[in-house]
Amino acid sequence: MNSGRSRIPLSSIHIERCPACGQTTTDHVLSVADTLTQDIYGDRLGEKVINTLIRCRGCRLVRLSPRLAEDSLQRVYADWYSSGYVGTQAGQGGDKSRDREFERGHLRRIAKVVRVPGSLLDVGTGSGVFLQVAARHGWRATGLDFSREAAELARMHHGVDVRIGSLSSLPIEKCYDVITMFDYLEHTTCPADDLEEAARRLRKGGHLVIRVPNFGGWQARVMGSKWVGIISLHLTYFETNTLAELLASRGLAIVYSDSGNYQTLPELLGNKLAWVCRKTGSRGHDVGSKREVAPSQQSSTILRALRFALASFHELVDHAGGWFGRSNYIFVIARKRP
Repeated sequence: MNSGRSRIPLSSIHIERCPACGQTTTDHVLSVADTLTQDIYGDRLGEKVINTLIRCRGCRLVRLSPRLAEDSLQRVYADWYSSGYVGTQAGQGGDKSRDREFERGHLRRIAKVVRVPGSLLDVGTGSGVFLQVAARHGWRATGLDFSREAAELARMHHGVDVRIGSLSSLPIEKCYDVITMFDYLEHTTCPADDLEEAARRLRKGGHLVIRVPNFGGWQARVMGSKWVGIISLHLTYFETNTLAELLASRGLAIVYSDSGNYQTLPELLGNKLAWVCRKTGSRGHDVGSKREVAPSQQSSTILRALRFALASFHELVDHAGGWFGRSNYIFVIARKRP
């Protein structure tokens, strides 16, 4: 039945040149329908978005091409942010799991290389939780984000300093001891340029800290085209070697690299269960009602249970991969030459 709502037109562009080395010859990796835009827009989506991954024959970096055009990217970001991100990330509620993630998974790793806290710039800061955690540990932390809404929410919820804009918009004379990019580099349209800008804004001997999804991890290998990391907002897909080469070409030498676990198995499953409870809790307002549950609702509940079981299996695969340094994320610290 036609709801009367207008269709959402999303346009795409081909990326002919590799964003790292500039070469144009490629090999096809895979193609799969985008689940993110389908989840956001449903039957309002004008034309199904197809994510096609190609690998550069020169530097071996994998990229999305075609990808959403700039105006469509901004629209999807805005709609994704308002439809789900605010509730699950920016507000945080009483959930302390992300605090633990940033403290144990990020700051402890940074402390293995950088002993004394100093000035820190977090690029793509999002919710602002990391800035708050870093400040508690003595860092003079500032955030940077494209989104005005994200910056305002981070200030409101966490009382942190967040600037609006890009790395290139910051004063070149302002340098930092550490620049962090957590789950950022895969989103940017120009990863090589962003690394160049970051290197320019590091003090001599300063460190760039990066976390990106691991296209070479066990979960990505097992799931293939169904890997959760393949979405229309992820424009570049990194493996350990391609990221290392990209950093080296910008004068940044990796001094720490890790693709292992920072959560124990009980913590992993506990966080997954808590996530499910939050997702289903919002649907539980009629618990005391005597209304009969419709078959379609029962089917939906069964489908969610099956999805949870499958997601838990893939999380276990990821955790096992982490024992062998092949988890779902690559975490590196690179040092600028003195």
